[in-house]
Parts: sequence; structure tokens; C-alpha cells
Amino acid sequence: MSATLRMKRFLLALLPWMVVTAAFGQLQSAEVSFVGHTIKGPCYRLADQAFAPVSALKELGYNPDELGDRLTVHIEDHDVELPVRWLSGVPCFPVAKFADALRVDSVWTDPARLAVLARISLVEVTGQGERLTSSLPIQPQVSFFDGPNRVVVDCRGARLVKDAKISLLPNARVGQVRPDTLRIVLEIDKMPSVELVPDK
Repeated sequence: MSATLRMKRFLLALLPWMVVTAAFGQLQSAEVSFVGHTIKGPCYRLADQAFAPVSALKELGYNPDELGDRLTVHIEDHDVELPVRWLSGVPCFPVAKFADALRVDSVWTDPARLAVLARISLVEVTGQGERLTSSLPIQPQVSFFDGPNRVVVDCRGARLVKDAKISLLPNARVGQVRPDTLRIVLEIDKMPSVELVPDK
């Protein structure tokens, strides 16, 4: 057997190992927060995609049906099929594809953290309180500060859409203070009521 033929066989034998090494060489640990809730268990970043364990879907309140390399997730009035990819021995689903099915946004807030964000399409602040229309339920955190007296409502895991309808009192303002946090500030003396209305 010639040296050239032996070298070709050697390289062919290494090819599967080289493919696996190249694919997993890009695999990194990541953190995925889903509307302010950090997913437990190993999450991964592979190139520009985030993957979370299939078990996280139950943690988020969904009951997926697993069928080999695919799973079906029941979302309100329809089903979504997602591919299953095994990463480090764990069955995972692509987070961005799931976020698209929910009509929410996903954004890398830093190289190792993906945030899935509810879309806020309406912010209304009246003398009676405030009203938000969100694509997913969110948990606003309300704080009261003095000097000047103001109420700050932080909606972690939420993003204001570009064409959102905003109706504010003159003493109120709204803005995106971080990529994953919407803030509403009211300069008033008493705590407001907050009503969340699911987007339909």
C-alpha cells in the first residue's frame, strides 16, 4: 500500500471526528431568560442560536409531546412543531423558533445571555392607574421613591414595540432602560393600580 493511499485512509478515518469537533467547538454555555424567568438546566449557544432543554418547556407551563427528533408544543389555539437537538447528552429545542411561534422577541443581551421578551403594544397611564397590553404575561415590579415623589414600574422581560400605542399623563414617561426592561415613571403621590391585558 502506498504512503499516499495510507494518508487518504487516515484522513477519511479522521473526518467524522473533525466534523464533530468543529460543530461542538462552537458550543458554549448560555443563560436564557424567558420573560424575566431564568430557565433552569443547561442552555447552550451554538453560533447565533440558543438552545434550552426540552424539560424547560414544562417549567414554563407548556406540555410538549416528544416524538423522536421533533416535539409538538400546544400554544393556546395552535400547535407548534420544534426540532429536537441533542447537545451534551440533553434533548434541546431552538429558543428563537419557539419565541417566533409565541409572537415574542428574542435578543442576545450579551454574548452568553439570550432574553425572550414579551412585546408591549399599548401603554396607557391615566389618573386611575396604568394599563399594558402584552403578548405574554409579565410581572411588573413597582417601587415608590421620594424627592420628587414618583412611582417606578419596571417590566422585566418586556420590550416596547416600535408602533406601540402610548397614552400618558403629562407627569408620566415610558422607555426601554435595558434591552430586557421597560420602565414607566409616574410623578404622583400614591401607588397606581396595574392591569395587565393579554394581547389577542
